[in-house]
Amino acid sequence: MASATTTQTARLESKAENNTSRREMSFKLRLILGFSIPLLTLMLLGSISIWALKETSLGLKTVYEDRVIPLQSLKTIADDYAVLIIDAVNKADAGLISAEDARASI
Repeated sequence: MASATTTQTARLESKAENNTSRREMSFKLRLILGFSIPLLTLMLLGSISIWALKETSLGLKTVYEDRVIPLQSLKTIADDYAVLIIDAVNKADAGLISAEDARASI
């Protein structure tokens, strides 16, 4: 009977040891997953954000090249119109130059 009790005690100790190692492994696994899943999520979100910023930058570059640069050309045309044509008309109206001279300067 003593040997049966010893065998049962050995089996219980072996089961307890296996449960402890399983708990430790599951704790290690939980700890690893607890850090790796948020880290991978942050890395994914960071990559998506960098991609989105590049797309936004390309979109703004297109707006600049298609809208702002032509506006600079239009400003030059408007300034030349104001200086040359309106100035000539105002001088002719004031009598500083003749109408023929105003037409020739335009």
